[in-house]
Amino acid sequence: MWGETHAGTVKTKEASDELGIGMTTIRNWVRKYDIPCERNDKGHFVFHQEALDTLILLKKQNGVLNDEPPTEKEGLPIDEFYSRMDALVDRVDKIDRELKAKADDVVTVQMLQHRREMDELIEKVEHVERKIDRLVSQINQAPEQQEQSTLNEKPKRKRLLHRFGF
Repeated sequence: MWGETHAGTVKTKEASDELGIGMTTIRNWVRKYDIPCERNDKGHFVFHQEALDTLILLKKQNGVLNDEPPTEKEGLPIDEFYSRMDALVDRVDKIDRELKAKADDVVTVQMLQHRREMDELIEKVEHVERKIDRLVSQINQAPEQQEQSTLNEKPKRKRLLHRFGF
């Protein structure tokens, strides 16, 4: 039944091919379940019939399929490949559109925030301009008031001086 190498034993590769279990899975099970087996002079596992029976039992219990990468012969039919690729491209396009929409939303929010900040700054500048205008008008009015007060004072002085005979 099994491709025997040395007196009723098989290597990991042969056991993998016969059982339809990946070589990595077999090595992991040997360590995990402490399956009794020997090692050859290169350090590779060599299985007796008892160990193979244990592997068959574990395969049935776990429902394991071959975990090795598929060969070229086991690849997808070309139609299914293109169908899956089209579905993948569609998903990438959808994600791209959603990302762009999200970016547009972010930019819109930022623009609105900047607009509010600009409106606040414009209002502050206008307030400062009004204060400056008031100060300028007060400064311009001050010399006129001083001139009027001096004009009003001169006649009083003349009258006062006139009373004393000057």
